[in-house]
Amino acid sequence: MDLESVAAELCVLPPAEFVARRTELAKAARAGAGAGGPAGAGAGSAAGGGDRAAGREQAEAIRRLVKPSAAAWAVNLLATRQPGEFETVAALGARVRAASERGEAGALAELSAERRSTLGRATAAALQLAEQVLSLPGAGPDGGPPAPQQKLSPAVGNDIEQTMQAVLADPAAAAAARTGRLVRPLAATGLEAVDLDGAVSGPFTPPERGADCAEGADPSDEAGARGVVVSRTGSPRRAADDPDVPRDTRASQARAAAEAEEAAAALEAVDRQLDELRELRDRARERSDALSDEIDGIAARLADLEEELSERRAERSELDDRRDETDRELGRLDQQREKAARRASSTARAAGR
Repeated sequence: MDLESVAAELCVLPPAEFVARRTELAKAARAGAGAGGPAGAGAGSAAGGGDRAAGREQAEAIRRLVKPSAAAWAVNLLATRQPGEFETVAALGARVRAASERGEAGALAELSAERRSTLGRATAAALQLAEQVLSLPGAGPDGGPPAPQQKLSPAVGNDIEQTMQAVLADPAAAAAARTGRLVRPLAATGLEAVDLDGAVSGPFTPPERGADCAEGADPSDEAGARGVVVSRTGSPRRAADDPDVPRDTRASQARAAAEAEEAAAALEAVDRQLDELRELRDRARERSDALSDEIDGIAARLADLEEELSERRAERSELDDRRDETDRELGRLDQQREKAARRASSTARAAGR
């Protein structure tokens, strides 16, 4: 197993299993790539235990493999376990770029709505896959049982959607995510190329920028579908750059394409702002609902306390009345005692005489 295969295996493991499995594979590589273990990267396995230097080098390379973030891991699961859902996003990106190159503002507006729904489905699918894996026995922290109905945070969901947006916007980003070896989320910033530096675990060579063709597809067929001219050298170019097209037409097409790209970028920026505002609204609504529940609970407890307070006051008033009555009774008894004492004293004196 070469370094790329090792990285591919590690990047889809449950996070709790990553470090232990990486250590296991590194030890196997250092031991000389035994049966079923990882071989030296490009060096192969030597007879009689293998090349020790190559084994040490491979072991160090494996130890340096980075554990994916939660969002990158979820996208890796989507790319490897539900590639159809993943490729739907990549294919939509090719259609958006083709419409932009042809300056079809109406098509871009229609594709914008489709983009939102497609990104939403892909994000939900990646979250569901990740949460299903986290709910498996042994997938929880430290390999222990996971919490019931394990859920990823909203921030992870945002990073997944941002990565899928990058897949849609940039064919090179789609190729990176298609490996199933992402270690961090990707981000598409306007019309600039997506930064892929350090984004993929193990060896990865990004395709040339502007290459929209799927691996193994005929570039001329893909280019024709996108309204792109293929030169004699086989390199694609826009029809607006074709010298066989009149200059005025090329200039008009270039302006239309630029305006369409600018409109699409502006629309995406507005959509992102709307999504952020909707998320803030939803969070505010959830917090408001939670506070309403707390207020209702406090009000109920307050009503109980007020009722109890009223009962305690009534009880105290009754006890005060009893105390006053007892005090009056004690006063009467004291008077009777004094009278009895005087009578006894008079009787005693009379008897003495």
